[in-house]
Amino acid sequence: MKKSNLYLFFTVLLTFCLFCACSKGGSNSSDLPLIVTNDPSTTNPENTNIDAGNHGDSDLDTTEPEDTNTEALNPDSIDSDTTAPVAVFSPGNGLTIGPDQEIIISFNETIDMDSLVLDGTFVPECDGGVWSNSTVPNDTLTIYPDFGWTTGTDKTLTIDCKDTSGNNLSTLSLIYDVDADIPSFDALPVNSSTISDNQVLVITFSESMDTATLSYVGSMAVESNGGVWSTSTYDNDTLTVRPALASTWTGGEQTLEIDCDDVYGNSLPTINLSYTVDITPPTYSETPVIGSTIDVNQIIEIVFNESIDRSSLGLEGDLSGESDGGYWSTTAVEDDTLTISPNTLWTGGAARTLTIDCDDLFGNSLSTVPLTYDVDAKGPSATTFPAKKDLTLTDPVIFTFDEAIDISSVVLSGQMADDCDGGVWSTTTFTYDTLTLYPITEWDTTAPLRMNIDCTDMYGNTAVPQIKGMWQIK
Repeated sequence: MKKSNLYLFFTVLLTFCLFCACSKGGSNSSDLPLIVTNDPSTTNPENTNIDAGNHGDSDLDTTEPEDTNTEALNPDSIDSDTTAPVAVFSPGNGLTIGPDQEIIISFNETIDMDSLVLDGTFVPECDGGVWSNSTVPNDTLTIYPDFGWTTGTDKTLTIDCKDTSGNNLSTLSLIYDVDADIPSFDALPVNSSTISDNQVLVITFSESMDTATLSYVGSMAVESNGGVWSTSTYDNDTLTVRPALASTWTGGEQTLEIDCDDVYGNSLPTINLSYTVDITPPTYSETPVIGSTIDVNQIIEIVFNESIDRSSLGLEGDLSGESDGGYWSTTAVEDDTLTISPNTLWTGGAARTLTIDCDDLFGNSLSTVPLTYDVDAKGPSATTFPAKKDLTLTDPVIFTFDEAIDISSVVLSGQMADDCDGGVWSTTTFTYDTLTLYPITEWDTTAPLRMNIDCTDMYGNTAVPQIKGMWQIK
């Protein structure tokens, strides 16, 4: 017997038994067990009721109830996503960025790449964005500049997109300032200067610098402390370079090349610095020369071969306390000449001393200048010739002084002054130390023969007492 016929047989048998039971006992059909079958051959295609002959109180409907839960029957409605995606971004909104800075947007779920829409002033300069995977596929968008962002303020970027369930991202609006400007700098001392062997170099930049990008080359690099960053106007905008601890710059022509970037990645063109390191003490010449005889009013002048640090001047010795302390002036370069004068008059004496110490502008110390002078504070005196009683009417009279005489200071007086030719100066021991006076014709014998001379020596000392000569005609 076929399986389908067997099912049909049992179904008819069951119906007959139910009919008999109802006829005999009139019992309620709810007291009987319900047998459910899934065999398709037992399904009534017309969904009609099988009537049990209206015996008893109930009807049996073998039609399965209609499932009204359509959501449970739709596989697409299971775990349905109705939440909009959320995004975080870097750099933070409103910051200043560099010309090569990428903008990264990270989503909390997979994004439909085709739904991406970019707008704003950044868009013409960007690559359109690159998708990548961080936690789930296509959850990270990185936006790069094509050739570098251009400088500007309040540059904008707006981002719209959807997740794979079609939920819209709330429009993301970003705004940045872009710094694509190359920083500038000032160096002190200025380039090509002459510096001391312990000179500190200070380079001040126009903006904050990325200290990690700093590099040095050049002869001064190996002798430096590597540089120390500090703040003048902006963070890390000042670089101070000095010789390494317990060291100095080597003398002569030295170089330092500096490379670094600002904090936005803008590279500064190489800073090329060159300096002449002066490690040579100054030299000098003095007037009057050392060992000279000077007068009580003599000005002493020291001329150096370079500028001198005024504050470093020190004076010692016999003449220092009698001096005005010295005054600085310019001969070839600023403050290269020191003039020392007596406050009133130098005190006379032999080998009087004046020592000078000073430094040049680069800290090089002058070897002590040991000046010594004989200070002539005594007036001149003279001897006469011939002897007092040996003069003839036509003989000259001769005055020989003990030092050089300032001939412009000479004044003759006495009876013989009117009869003489004014005199002739010559040198015996010192320049212009001898005066020879001839009579114009003959000496006048009607009055005492006297010759008086007032004069000063070459150092301004006046002959005291007056130089006098007296003769008799033999």
